[in-house]
Amino acid sequence: MLIGTGSLARACKEWADDDSVLICAAGVSNPLCTNSAEFSREHILLDKVVKKNPEATFVYFSTTSTRDSAYVTHKRAIEGLLKLARPKLLILRLPVVWGSNPYIFPNVFAAAIASRREVVLQETTRELLSTSEFRNQLATFLTNDLTGTFVVRGETVTPRQVYMRIWDAHQ
Repeated sequence: MLIGTGSLARACKEWADDDSVLICAAGVSNPLCTNSAEFSREHILLDKVVKKNPEATFVYFSTTSTRDSAYVTHKRAIEGLLKLARPKLLILRLPVVWGSNPYIFPNVFAAAIASRREVVLQETTRELLSTSEFRNQLATFLTNDLTGTFVVRGETVTPRQVYMRIWDAHQ
């Protein structure tokens, strides 16, 4: 079963009719979010779906971020609640998954390049995971019937490297 319509949900579509798994890909996806109403919306949704199909492995997507932010605090709190509510639980802490989410930095860069807006590039590194690699990683976890909390790694890149890849693709 699959809940959600965004880029992660689209990558999970092959499990949409699988009753042995319940994938919730409908949570807060903006890592800059500070809106308590958005956090509450995810909490209410999870309260509704966590009791569905209790035999299924429940899959929740969290974040690898350790920043002190409302988003990370929210994600960790949800993880804690799910651990109390579901015996068969797979939590995947994901890096930035490069899909259609407009809030992630590669897509912010692409929009800025397309509209010829200036971008400030931070001197830092991020982990980046393609949606196809995300799907492959998820398939590995589900095929092996793994439960627990796992950190999924991506390619370590600088924002400048990502910007230049996008810039080159637009030329």
